[in-house]
Amino acid sequence: MNISSIIMEMTKKIIQLTLSMIKIRSFSLVLLGIAFAAIIAIPVSMHPYNQLVTIDDSDYVRSLARQAIPISIDLYDPTWGSITIQNPEKVYSYYETLCYLPVIENGRTDAMRTRERDLTGSINFLERSSIHFTIADTIIVEGITYGATSVQSEVGFMVEDIYNEFYTPENLAGLIDRHSHVVLRTEKQRTLIPTVTKQMLREEIRTGRRILDNAELSKALQERGEAIFQIEIYASEEAGSTKSSIPQVYISVYQNHLCTIRDVESAVGSNMHMYGDLQSLFPLLEEGRESDQG
Repeated sequence: MNISSIIMEMTKKIIQLTLSMIKIRSFSLVLLGIAFAAIIAIPVSMHPYNQLVTIDDSDYVRSLARQAIPISIDLYDPTWGSITIQNPEKVYSYYETLCYLPVIENGRTDAMRTRERDLTGSINFLERSSIHFTIADTIIVEGITYGATSVQSEVGFMVEDIYNEFYTPENLAGLIDRHSHVVLRTEKQRTLIPTVTKQMLREEIRTGRRILDNAELSKALQERGEAIFQIEIYASEEAGSTKSSIPQVYISVYQNHLCTIRDVESAVGSNMHMYGDLQSLFPLLEEGRESDQG
């Protein structure tokens, strides 16, 4: 226990004694007790408060963050668009991870870049301004670079968990609507899906049901049968041709209507599984078969 704590504890006991004196109406002792408490408290008042102290920027950012209550996180991915996370447990978990990451000296890292897309976001607080961050191979919070080899696995789990919030049927339907280069592919066919078909496909995906239960997913994978076709979503609109770029998102569709979705930026295999009856694409398959026969 430090000196200040001892003094404060003594002051507390003297005040308690003073209050007990009030009950026995010993006015002179009361005055004596109050005076003694004031004398004891003088060293505490001499502590150098209200003085300007200079600290490292990284410590400053962390201290500010820990003094506030996070209420939501806004996230933006160039392919998947924008989402907001408001689940208190998740918000606080991400906030805690960001707060305790080690600083990378001079903002430099020797790690090779593995992510092509940067995930940007803002942590919103109840009583202070938002904190802005960017996640690539490192994490940059308000211009300060965090992350190190020792915490790569922890950061990786956090990033995968964050992206899991993007992977929903509604957001997937948004991709179909947003990107013009959506391709239907089979072993013998490669067709750019026209706008009218894309509109129907978007609604079919939006009403799909995501599979979250492990037992249900295991059964669906066992009973999926052969892949009927694959949908490729090209986020890059450059060069005017899908042949010059790599799809950002793949949707594989199986005989039991199981759809497996893979984001090429993710380190895991399939990122989302859902049931969807994508009837709008079957006419395109028939056209492809007819052209093959012709």
